[in-house]
Amino acid sequence: MMEQIIEQNGKKYKVIEIIEEPKVELFWNKYTIENIEEAKKDESEYIRIEAYRLLGYTEEAKEDKYWSIRREAYRVLGYTEEAKKDEDWNIRLEAYRTLGYTEEVKKDKDCDIRREAYRMLGYTEEAKKDNDWIIRLEAYIALGYTEEAKKDKDWYIRREAYRVLGYTEEAKKDNNWIIRSEAELYFKIKEAREKLKGDE
Repeated sequence: MMEQIIEQNGKKYKVIEIIEEPKVELFWNKYTIENIEEAKKDESEYIRIEAYRLLGYTEEAKEDKYWSIRREAYRVLGYTEEAKKDEDWNIRLEAYRTLGYTEEVKKDKDCDIRREAYRMLGYTEEAKKDNDWIIRLEAYIALGYTEEAKKDKDWYIRREAYRVLGYTEEAKKDNNWIIRSEAELYFKIKEAREKLKGDE
């Protein structure tokens, strides 16, 4: 709005000129400065995340349905115990790294989180029964191989067990060709050595 005093026929007049300020449109022309708060509830996660970045994160953002928004909210506002229960594994992982690992983490549904927990807190016999083969492998390496490892469902673990504990006749029947071939080679070398000893 502009004011101007003009003089006409010996009289002074106040002239008011109303100038409309241009609207600043944000986020694909859907929102302006006046209604930007509504952008936090937009159906598009890209608009919501930009709105939070512009206006600042609130506790409400930790409950957004889009995991990236929730993670940014926790990073800005701080991780809480509630974050350990988030459905997204990235958020749970960062929460544990920030707040510390506990024994309950070894039962997390994500194998990467369970593996980090075991590495931080130490491997136990229970880890040898985990459904993730890397966790089982690391457990055997940390605690030692047993005969039980030769029956593991993962061929790599079985092979390592045979290499550490020694090949048996059973290994010749393993369903993995690498184990069978190593077993055959093992017994050929063993027989050759025994024959050399006998010749002495």
